Amino acid sequence: IAPVDRLALVPSIEKLGTLKIPCALVDSGVQATQFVCFASTDNYEGGALAGRRMGEILGGKGNVLVVRHLPGSQATRKRVAGFTETIVNDFPGIKIVDSQSGQDTAETARQVTEEMLKRNPYVQGLFACNVDVSVGALQALQNQKRSEVKMVAFDPDKTLLDALRTGQVNAIILQNPYKMGYEGVKSLALHLKGQSAPRIIDTGVEMVTSETQKKKKILRLIGIQE
Repeated sequence: IAPVDRLALVPSIEKLGTLKIPCALVDSGVQATQFVCFASTDNYEGGALAGRRMGEILGGKGNVLVVRHLPGSQATRKRVAGFTETIVNDFPGIKIVDSQSGQDTAETARQVTEEMLKRNPYVQGLFACNVDVSVGALQALQNQKRSEVKMVAFDPDKTLLDALRTGQVNAIILQNPYKMGYEGVKSLALHLKGQSAPRIIDTGVEMVTSETQKKKKILRLIGIQE
């Protein structure tokens, strides 16, 4: 199961446990206990990585917008927490001046970002915390011709990768969804054989920039085979 909301599927997952049907969670967590494994990115670290990058490219000072995903997503909450706490603790000269949810579509994220840009014209950075809101936020920057705003996105997409090459996107945080699926199925197989497997599996987090986009490891994560 790859949950969108950390609460909505709790009764179903707990019921699977009472029925002795093993369940593997991938990508985003839930507040349940009856699961075999949870294979996911360390989303807090992903947000912190984005925060450190933002601090570096802004030289430690400036105003930043944050475009969030769905409010109920545990992954989103952790990414935003990692980003925010890194900015607050390590870059006191940077201020997060607005933070809104782009829900789960690029179109909504575009509208929300355009509204934030109008309310806060003097911003230098933008962090968007999943692929859909990243695409929408990028469209907003392009529509308003705000090429000077440094953007850090989360998850690769052709539009975002093209913008990385042109410089509109400064960095993209990468997950390893293949490994999430692999480890989830592997844990279920081991469980059915009566063998143990790690309950929490960190599938890793990386960052791609214009300087690192040709590295083999990065190419694999963005789905490009040499």
